[in-house]
Amino acid sequence: MKLFNQKYRLFTQKIKDVTNSIYELEFKIHKSRQLREESRLLRDRSIEQAAQVKARLAAPKDKEEQKSLEEELTVHEGNKEKYEGQMKLVDEQVNGTEEASGLIDTLRGLTELREMYRDYRSRI
Repeated sequence: MKLFNQKYRLFTQKIKDVTNSIYELEFKIHKSRQLREESRLLRDRSIEQAAQVKARLAAPKDKEEQKSLEEELTVHEGNKEKYEGQMKLVDEQVNGTEEASGLIDTLRGLTELREMYRDYRSRI
């Protein structure tokens, strides 16, 4: 007779909706982590390129080439900082900050809500 109980059907649908939200959130977390990994790889590449430029700067050069290498070094260091900022932003989005909850906290909350709905539905 539970199939004909409107309250039971309502909470069954709520459980499905929350479960779908959990799946969407898991996807967002996965894609965010992929983005962070891409930013990390680009940052590492910028660090390597900056190290190569520094090694070339150590050898004596003419002033024009020296200036060109310094500009190139500035670009690579700027890219490194940019990618580190992107990584920090993704980390804050996924893990949260002191002021705001992140995707993982939201995922935990939805999981708890789903369990509360299941518990309540079992008592109907």
